[in-house]
Amino acid sequence: MTYGLINHIRALTVKRGGPSCLIFTYFTTVHFMTYAKQMIRAICCAILLLSLLTDVCHAMLWPVVTEVKITSCWHGGPGCGTNVYYEGRVEMLEVGTPTQPRQSAHNMFEMYGVHCDVGPTNGLFSSCTWASSHSPPINNGCSYARAGSWELKDPSACRFGSTWGPHDGAGPGAECVMAGVTQYPALVLETPFGPLDATTVANSGSRYCVKSLPPQTVCELGIIDNLTHGNLPPSGSDTRTVTTTVNCGATPKVTIVGSNELELGPGLIARLSVTSPTSGTLRVTSTVTAVNAVPGDYTRSVVVVVSPM
Repeated sequence: MTYGLINHIRALTVKRGGPSCLIFTYFTTVHFMTYAKQMIRAICCAILLLSLLTDVCHAMLWPVVTEVKITSCWHGGPGCGTNVYYEGRVEMLEVGTPTQPRQSAHNMFEMYGVHCDVGPTNGLFSSCTWASSHSPPINNGCSYARAGSWELKDPSACRFGSTWGPHDGAGPGAECVMAGVTQYPALVLETPFGPLDATTVANSGSRYCVKSLPPQTVCELGIIDNLTHGNLPPSGSDTRTVTTTVNCGATPKVTIVGSNELELGPGLIARLSVTSPTSGTLRVTSTVTAVNAVPGDYTRSVVVVVSPM
């Protein structure tokens, strides 16, 4: 997305992000103050993408699966777990600063999908591993910049397929796709923010990554207004709330992928909450607090998932 700056003027831009998706972005001026903003994407398949933009330091660009659904499967198998085909979208998001070095000598970038042989049994999945064959195809131009670093050599060179499969395993609810590094027997995936055990991820809903829904599952979100934090002083806070409609089962489950508290920069914290105050509605509240923060713009992204499961 591109935008122009003429005499410190910014404009609201609206872009189509898919058949049922609009992306709203508002750019504003920063003058010796800390600024924070949220860009919200409303996606029919039930994912809200919120970017907290508050440019002293830019967070690392990292591939994240933001949309995924099962397009077909062999219904003779239990829970749509046989001959499963997927469709989804991988996007480069600002994810913050890695908390650990990459423990791998090679610089080839890979993505992995959770694969579970058993479940759900009494609500739990088991015998889970990370499998590169259960993720979108990646072009050969996507690689890490150097040994030990999670930084991508050229994020714009990374191209990801939108479909993958077939896949056999446990039914929907366990499997999702993430980027990282793993070694045989692939029980743990090393990521920029720590190791993730495949069985733990499988049994944590969309806490770590976006889980796919079964075919013909209805889960829709309405259009979301801009949720924009204006100029903030180096010490101060601002709270904004937006509400939209949701059609995703009788009791939709709302999950913030990662943490609901984000450190945008030194002295600058964003706290996010998502609730469903009444049937058919979804409320997103963001509070940004600055405590002796350095003036500038900061960028960070978080994915919020709504599902009927």
